[in-house]
Amino acid sequence: GNEGGREGLTPVEMRRMFGDSVCAAIEGDSCLLTPAADQWMQEQNQGMDGGHCEGFAVLSHLLYGGDVQAQNFGGDAAAQLAIDDNQPLQHEIAYWFVTQATVPASDEVIKGTPNDIVDILIRDLPGGERYVLGIYKRDGSGGHAITPFAVEDRGGGIFWILVYDNNYPTLTRAVEVDRNANTWKYSGSTNPEVPEDEYEGDADSQSLDLAPISPRLQQQACTFCEQQAGMAGGKLAAPGQEFNEIYLDGE
Repeated sequence: GNEGGREGLTPVEMRRMFGDSVCAAIEGDSCLLTPAADQWMQEQNQGMDGGHCEGFAVLSHLLYGGDVQAQNFGGDAAAQLAIDDNQPLQHEIAYWFVTQATVPASDEVIKGTPNDIVDILIRDLPGGERYVLGIYKRDGSGGHAITPFAVEDRGGGIFWILVYDNNYPTLTRAVEVDRNANTWKYSGSTNPEVPEDEYEGDADSQSLDLAPISPRLQQQACTFCEQQAGMAGGKLAAPGQEFNEIYLDGE
């Protein structure tokens, strides 16, 4: 979460993600955010109080693949990186966390049956598209993001999706899929300080999804920026907005 003074997004990450459109003014390398951009940033940072699993899951792929260098954050390998008092690393995790809510990244999320998810991972791992695996309870609660890196055939129709779970950083863990019954199960939690609970689902529950990494590497569209403005009575009219973004804060 955000305890211990952990830092989230700053105007630097906002400009990196969306470009100059989020800046009301630019002085040198400094970006003064527009009110809308500042509000969006604050909402996203507040949302990370529940955990940063998505950021860990994405950044793990990027560090392993060489898209991001561990040396930029004070270590030769990801496992050597300390997060306490490491503001650059905290900002980087926050950056990739937020891409689950931006376009085009959020438009590319794949939902499917357990067998569908296994088929896609067998096709694309290793060497193809990389994904974050989202797991949920049947009622949609308990969402958690983990990093799949291989699929293992255990025989008898049982397949393991091998994952790095950022709540259990030194262990290889597995989401078990029964290809015969088209079901899945996993023991985990949304927080390492909370006891493990059983996650499970079937072809109807739609409780697994895959979020590809490649769309996150693009500049994201600023859906809250002022896209157009006209003159009304000699004064600047309110910008035309396609939609409003609504945030639900709390449990």
